[in-house]
Amino acid sequence: MLTHVAAGAGVALLPESVRALGTEGVVYADLDRELRVDLALAWRTDDDSPALVRLLDVLAERAHELDPRPATVPGGPQ
Repeated sequence: MLTHVAAGAGVALLPESVRALGTEGVVYADLDRELRVDLALAWRTDDDSPALVRLLDVLAERAHELDPRPATVPGGPQ
């Protein structure tokens, strides 16, 4: 994404931690206010890797800390 920005092909909304990459030709600007963004997660239906299972568990356990709405992880632990 940052290479597209550096090449003049657009802009990007990224987490603050990306600043540490220090990509040449890219200007990083702070937003004036807190911004919340809905995200989606996708995975293969036949993926039963321990890492995916743990990620889904953590997201289900901690989602309430990020968003007061009830957490649902389709296909994940309920």
